[in-house]
Amino acid sequence: MRASDRWAAVIVGLSLLFRTGVAWVLPSGYDEVYYHLYTQHPALSYFDHPAAVGISAAIGTALLGSASALSLRLATLGIFSLALVGVYRIGCRLFSERVGLVAMAIAAIAPIMQVGAGILVLPDGPLILFATVAAWLGAIEFFPKSPYQPSPRLIGICVALGLACLSKYHAFVLGAGLVGFCLTSARHRVVFRSRWFWLGAIAFAVCLLPLLIWNGQQDWISLRFQSGRVESDRFYSIGDALLALLVNFGYLFPTLGIPLFASIGITLYQLWRQPIELERNERYAFLLWLSAPIVLLFTVLGGRIQILPTWTMPGYWFATLLLAAQVVNWWQAHPKSRRVQRWLVGSAIAVVLLSSLAVGQVRWGWLQSPGSPLGLPLIPAYDDGSTELLQPEQIRAAIAERPDLLARLKAADFYASNQFFLPGYFALAIDPLVPKPFTLFGTDPRGFAFWSNPEDWLGKNAVLWTTERFQEEWPQSIERYFEKIEWLADVPISRAGVPVQTIRLYWGERMQVPYDGWPY
Repeated sequence: MRASDRWAAVIVGLSLLFRTGVAWVLPSGYDEVYYHLYTQHPALSYFDHPAAVGISAAIGTALLGSASALSLRLATLGIFSLALVGVYRIGCRLFSERVGLVAMAIAAIAPIMQVGAGILVLPDGPLILFATVAAWLGAIEFFPKSPYQPSPRLIGICVALGLACLSKYHAFVLGAGLVGFCLTSARHRVVFRSRWFWLGAIAFAVCLLPLLIWNGQQDWISLRFQSGRVESDRFYSIGDALLALLVNFGYLFPTLGIPLFASIGITLYQLWRQPIELERNERYAFLLWLSAPIVLLFTVLGGRIQILPTWTMPGYWFATLLLAAQVVNWWQAHPKSRRVQRWLVGSAIAVVLLSSLAVGQVRWGWLQSPGSPLGLPLIPAYDDGSTELLQPEQIRAAIAERPDLLARLKAADFYASNQFFLPGYFALAIDPLVPKPFTLFGTDPRGFAFWSNPEDWLGKNAVLWTTERFQEEWPQSIERYFEKIEWLADVPISRAGVPVQTIRLYWGERMQVPYDGWPY
């Protein structure tokens, strides 16, 4: 084994160790518990996303035999490790082993990458993996040692892109980037005259069939929902776009985020000044087409709509290779300098320490006021949004101690809630005790609108679940649908010995009228 491969194994191992620890103790997020419900409703695709995230969540549950925060994240832990290896191999192929190692280290350290694609069960994990596979195959295909001729590898690239599109719709932008590279590179335009490209296009379309079939059956609701997220009545604000950029720097960690964005700008400038036909510049252009479109697109859109931090992540993922190549160029000009090592190690230490503190606060309330176990009461519990991340084990234990409540749960025909993410928490908590189907009575039903029909619950009894923080006008707003609704129990949820949430349960006696509050 080469020395660089040993260092790559060390980076992957340390990353996996840290991410596994976080995945073990960090309570599940809103989206994660909602995706757990995907595993209970297998389908070709879903309202919010294509099917890959549901498959990812189901893998760990099947392997460990039960659903928990760790089991839902188990596949993500492995997916990100494979993606890191892919980045290393791309760097080695396009530039050098040192570039591959530096790019791998940056990707392993950046918080949004390790959390959004490497810890939490989100569509971004499979997206990053399959996009990396496509880029790795592209690096081999487009930069051979002999004069370029299209090969059957183009089919593999198209299949990998198709699987990326079955992970998250952002992959279409990455695919457009590869097409843009081939169009702007004189010696690669021959791709479009190759039978392998057109066979790959057919394979790409076949990969999309689950997505197309499901959406076609549902009046293209998923595509309409996602495209609607970029609509806004707000006037465009350059200040908001700059704010979105700064927020991305924060999630990437400033010592990494600012250089990553700068690397895109530097590469653009270099390619403007020098002919793209130079082979080394072609390699930069290849990575630029994978990174710049998605980063610039969503950064610009940040001036009009709210941009989630994971939306630009695929672009920054490939920008790690641009930055690594530029860093190694500087390193070779200053071989005695230790700045690169200090930069990477210092960033890693800072990220690990701050991440550990954040995880400790979310799980155990390390900085909570009152109740901080560290004696650092800095964050008032009532102002801390992390208290909304429920711990199913605590809910399950509290309910198991109340035989009267368990009896009512057993007597119910179904469960219902008023927020799309709450049923996921309650399902994780109660399924080992009294599993029942869940539905949602609210104006944002997401997938629940396709997992059952309102008429399915007529004449049946329900236990209605909500929390004090998200109760709003519920269940008063649905009283007309039931013969009667009565309070069942309040289940307090504590952190650091202090009550921070209250689960509220109600009994809905015989549903009389189908729920009609869904907008689709």
